Amino acid sequence: MLWLDDSIRQPLINLTMMEFNKRTGHLIGQTYVCGFPKSGTTWIAKMVAGYLGLPFLGGTYVAFGFPGVIHNHWDYHPSFDQTIYVIRDGRDVLISVYMSVTKGYLARKQALKELGSKAPMSLISQNIGRFANIEKRFRKLYGSKFDPMNVMENMPRFIEAELKKPFIIETQTPWHKHIQLWRSNAQKTTFVHYEKMLENTKQCLLDALSNHFGAEKVNEKDLDYIVNRYSFENQTGRLPGQEDRKSDIRKGVAGDWQNYFNQEACQVFDYYAGNLLIDLGYEPNRSWHSSTLKS
Repeated sequence: MLWLDDSIRQPLINLTMMEFNKRTGHLIGQTYVCGFPKSGTTWIAKMVAGYLGLPFLGGTYVAFGFPGVIHNHWDYHPSFDQTIYVIRDGRDVLISVYMSVTKGYLARKQALKELGSKAPMSLISQNIGRFANIEKRFRKLYGSKFDPMNVMENMPRFIEAELKKPFIIETQTPWHKHIQLWRSNAQKTTFVHYEKMLENTKQCLLDALSNHFGAEKVNEKDLDYIVNRYSFENQTGRLPGQEDRKSDIRKGVAGDWQNYFNQEACQVFDYYAGNLLIDLGYEPNRSWHSSTLKS
């Protein structure tokens, strides 16, 4: 039986799902919620699926023959033009990506230590295989003395590497280019800002559903239930801002980048994606990093 490392298997599943939906998704009646990884796409896709009464189909599922809400990170394609696309401040996205991949990096090291050299390769791969390439990238970026907990010191190099080639395997298109592809080409896509969803989840979701599906009236009672069910508090048992680095739902706030970006990190991000921050309304001009207090 052919055995595949998760770092190979997951992209193959993603590619299979994407190609299948390019050809037949519109015939089945799929609903797509897309965005760059760590932009809040899972949260919003689950609320859309819950409200519509459709199954939530994450990145590890291939939906053959039945409709659902497909959460994905695909590049733009005309077949996906009628998508709900989630935009999040790229600086917060990169902090979230860093926290996610370093969590996997640390889990891999711990698992290797606990399993030992005699553990079956299939077991090692099942638990930690996808983070082997991430470990190699970290070693190349920072050397053998890499300390994942020193976030502020690590961010400048991480930002530059991430904005050239993403660490998360679900996409190979950097944050700024991913958004530009969608905004430049999509004609019928509904764009949703993660930050606005945090400020007023119900109203933002109401607007998105009404705009996307052309609904004249959304059932607000059902909407209230879904918003409450998928609130940060009900999903995590924590208040927004209470951090748990071991959780996939880490902090649930906007602007967290200011706790981790130093001046160099700001300048690196601005060099690669500063214009897009302005276009998206996150900053008024390219001088935003000059007032950053971290050093």
